[in-house]
Amino acid sequence: MERLKTILITVLTLMLLALGVITDGYYSAQASTLDTRQAIYEQRNVMDDLEGSTVNGKKFDLSDYPYSAGGSPQVISFIEFCYSSVYEKQSYFGLYIYVYNPARTAFNLTSEKNCIQIRTGGDQSSSFSNNYKLKYLNSGAEGLFLKFKIDLTSVQKQGILSRVKSSERVYEVSGFQLMLDKEVEEYSVGVTYRYSGYAEGCAPTAEQDCTLTYITDELEKCLSLDVRSTAYRPEGTNGSAYRQDTLHSVYFSVPNEIIEECGEMTKVHAKWLNAYTAPMLITGDKEDYNYFYDRIGKEASGKYGFHTNQDGRFWGGFYFVKYSHGYNYADNVENIISNLRYVFYAESGSADNYTVPAEELVGNRKRGEKGWFETYTERFSSDSTELVDERFDSVLFEKVDDEYTEKTISADDDDFKLTGVKYSSKTLWQKLYGLSADVAFTKEYSICPIQEVTVDDIKRINDKTAFCNEFYIHEIDYDKFCDYVTEADERDETVYLFRYMQSEYFSAEQVVCELKQGLIRPIDGGIPIWGTYWAERNTNAFVCQTWVQLGFDIIDVTFKLKDVETVIPVVMSPIDIAPPLDHPVITTPDFEFWRYGVAIIGALLGAVIVTVIIDKGVEKE
Repeated sequence: MERLKTILITVLTLMLLALGVITDGYYSAQASTLDTRQAIYEQRNVMDDLEGSTVNGKKFDLSDYPYSAGGSPQVISFIEFCYSSVYEKQSYFGLYIYVYNPARTAFNLTSEKNCIQIRTGGDQSSSFSNNYKLKYLNSGAEGLFLKFKIDLTSVQKQGILSRVKSSERVYEVSGFQLMLDKEVEEYSVGVTYRYSGYAEGCAPTAEQDCTLTYITDELEKCLSLDVRSTAYRPEGTNGSAYRQDTLHSVYFSVPNEIIEECGEMTKVHAKWLNAYTAPMLITGDKEDYNYFYDRIGKEASGKYGFHTNQDGRFWGGFYFVKYSHGYNYADNVENIISNLRYVFYAESGSADNYTVPAEELVGNRKRGEKGWFETYTERFSSDSTELVDERFDSVLFEKVDDEYTEKTISADDDDFKLTGVKYSSKTLWQKLYGLSADVAFTKEYSICPIQEVTVDDIKRINDKTAFCNEFYIHEIDYDKFCDYVTEADERDETVYLFRYMQSEYFSAEQVVCELKQGLIRPIDGGIPIWGTYWAERNTNAFVCQTWVQLGFDIIDVTFKLKDVETVIPVVMSPIDIAPPLDHPVITTPDFEFWRYGVAIIGALLGAVIVTVIIDKGVEKE
C-alpha cells in the first residue's frame, strides 16, 4: 500500500499549533494559553477538525471516504502538539491520531488495550514499544472517523522528550491496536513522521513566529508475521509427582530478502500475560462427561466425585493415603475442587492416551472458532464478573501475573533447561498392592531460544517423533508445522522457532467414584453397618493445570549482519497461547474383568489339557 507523502492537516489544528487562536471567537491569540489551547483542541469534534483540511494536497471531501464493509482502519493523521525544548513548557506536549474507520466497526473504544506502536528519536538500533495507550476523544460521521489522544504517562512523555531532537522529532509508527469483542486487532501504519520547528508560544524565544513543519515517509522495513504456537514436554516427569517441564514456543516465517540484507535473526522482543488455569477434568467416559459437564459453574455435590489415583501405604494394619486433588470428595485431599470450570471429553474413549488440543482452550481465530475461555465467559459469567485481560472470567484461572511480561530474548541467552524422568507404566499388580512405577531413565535437555527450520530438516528426519524431539515441538503440531515450513519455503521465506519461557505442567490420573448405599465394614474390623460409601467407577480420567499466555505479541525482531544490528518492527494481532493438555505420565489401566476372566479360563483349560496328557501318559505305561 502506497503511503501518503503528506499527512492530514486540519485548519483548526494548524491554527491551534501555530497561532493559538480558536475560530469561534472564544479566545484571542493574546489570551490563549497552552493548557487552554490543548483542552479546547481535545474537546472539538473530529468532523469540525476535518472540515477544510487537506490530504495529500487535496481538500478534504467526505465522499472520498466512503463506508466499506471490508475496509480496515487507517491512521490518516499523526499530530505533534505543542512541542517545546523549554522545560517549563514541556508539560503541554502531546500526541494525537485521527483514524478513518471505513467499516464503521464497533470497537471497544474505551478499552485499556487500545494502543499504538511507536519508536521515537530515529535510532535504528532501539526497540519499538506498544505501551502507549490510546484514549478515545470523539467520533464523527456515525463512527467513520475516530479521534484519539496518545495517553502518555509522565515517564513516557519525559522519555520521548529526551530521545527526540529539537531540530527534528522523529516518530516511527508501525501499527495500532483496537479491541473488538474478545479480540485485539493490530492494523498497519508503517509511516515515519518528522516534525521540526515550533508552534507559536512554544519556541525558546517566546515572540518567535510559527516555524512548525513536518514531512512523512514510509517506514524502511516492517514485518507482518503469521505467528503460530507449539509446546514441548520431555518424556516422563521432571522428578516431581504428576509434573512435567514445559517449553513454550512460537514459530513464524521471515522473507529471505530481509535475511540476505540484514543478516540472521538474533533477538525477539515480545510481551505476554501469564495465567495458570484452574483444574481441568478430562474423561474418556461419556456418561461421566455428561454428568460433570452439567455441574460446571455449580458447587460440588451430587452422586459422582473424583480424586487423584495416588499410591497409599499400609502401616500398622491400616491403609493411609493423601490425594493431591479431589472434587466432591473431601477425605485427605490437599486441593479441593469446589467448583468445576473445565470438562473435556477424550474423543478416543480413553483418557490414558488422549491429548486435548490447545484450540479447545484458546480457539482458532482464522477459522472463527471460539475456545473454552471465551465460551465459558459467555455462558456462565454474570455482568459483575471480574475479567482477566478485559476478556475472560477470572474463575478460569487459579492465578494471574500482576502485569504483562515484556522481554527481548537473544539467541545468545542461556539455554532453557528441561528434565525428563521416564517411568514404566504401572501394572495391575502394582496397582493392587500400592507399588510405585519403576524409573527407566533420566534425561536433561538444553535448548536454544531461537532456531531456524528448513524443508531440508523435514526431509532429513523422516520420522515424526525424532523430528519433534530434535526441534522441541509437540507431536500433535507436527503436521501443521511441516506444512507451515513447506509453504514458507515456496514463498521464499525462512521459518524460525522462538522459545520464550518454560513452566511446570500438572497432570494426574483420577479415580471417578459414585455414591452408593450398602454394608460398610468399620475401620476397626467390627460388624458391618448399612451406610453410604464411595464406589470406584473407573480411572478413565485425569485432572491437569497449565500456564497459558494471554495477548502474546511480538513487537520487533533484530537481525545482525557482521557488526550491524537492524531492529525491524512487527505488526501482528496479539494471540492467546495454551500448550496441548497431555495425559498423565503414569496411568493405570482400568480393571477389565472380561480380559482377566478370559486369561483365567485359558489357564484352567491349559491345566486341564496338561492333566489329560499326563493321565494318558500314565495309562500307556
